Amino acid sequence: MKLSTNNFLTSIKNIIMGGGRNTDGTPKGDAGFLVSRAMNLTSLTTAAGLTLTASTVPAILLTETNGMTVAIAASETAGGSFTFQIPRDYDEATDELKIRLVAGMDGATDSPTMDATVYRKKAGVALSADLNPTASSALGEATAWKTIDVTGEGLVRDDILTINLVSGAHTTNAVSIHAVELVYRSTLVSYDLTDGANNNTGTNLR
Repeated sequence: MKLSTNNFLTSIKNIIMGGGRNTDGTPKGDAGFLVSRAMNLTSLTTAAGLTLTASTVPAILLTETNGMTVAIAASETAGGSFTFQIPRDYDEATDELKIRLVAGMDGATDSPTMDATVYRKKAGVALSADLNPTASSALGEATAWKTIDVTGEGLVRDDILTINLVSGAHTTNAVSIHAVELVYRSTLVSYDLTDGANNNTGTNLR
């Protein structure tokens, strides 16, 4: 079939962008492209599912007069919770998922890391133990982008993740989180051709 403007979308719907990983674990050069999903800070909750307010732990506060931040007070570690369903275009071969945050300290005494507990739910299967992602580098007084790495946990489409952000210990200075986003490698279209046991059964996903 000759590619034209009339059949372009029909042609690309079967293109998988994912390329998997090299033997040393690094993504191949043609691995799926990165997609980011920004989280609204007001959509984060406490670990018990309560809407964040100025008096919850963590709290959501105004900062620098007109900004908004999730604040982890000194001696607290909870940084907000949310759920994320692995999308159908997730590159299961590369299996790369990262949580990125803009965060910093309100003083120079403490320098904790940011981490997360991540639990996976599959339909018909009990909730997993903590997937134990890799924590970020240390926070500083200047706000900066930090990354919590959930890569290589065997995630597949429709896995449901409960993500609880947590900081390392800090007894003097509070932590401020200004933004949260999830970044994953996408295959552009559904990773699986169908939702059946193999590509010859089930409903076509492309």
